[in-house]
Amino acid sequence: MVYLRSPKKLIDFEYLENIGPFFRTHRSYIVNLNHIKKVDKKDFILIMNNDAEVYLAQDKKNQLLEKIIK
Repeated sequence: MVYLRSPKKLIDFEYLENIGPFFRTHRSYIVNLNHIKKVDKKDFILIMNNDAEVYLAQDKKNQLLEKIIK
C-alpha cells in the first residue's frame, strides 16, 4: 500500500472514480478495484493484492458490489 503525504485532501481525488477503476470505500480510503483480492462482507474489509486490509464503510458495501459485478 502506498501512503502519500500531500496538502490535498482525499476529496480532491474523488474524481478518479469517474475516470478509472477507483472506489472510495471509506472516508479514509480510495482503492483501485483491479487490486482487490477478496471482499470480506461479514467484517466489511477488503483484502488487497498486497494483503493490506482496507475498511469498507457499511453504507458503501452495496455500491462496491454493484461496481465489481459490472
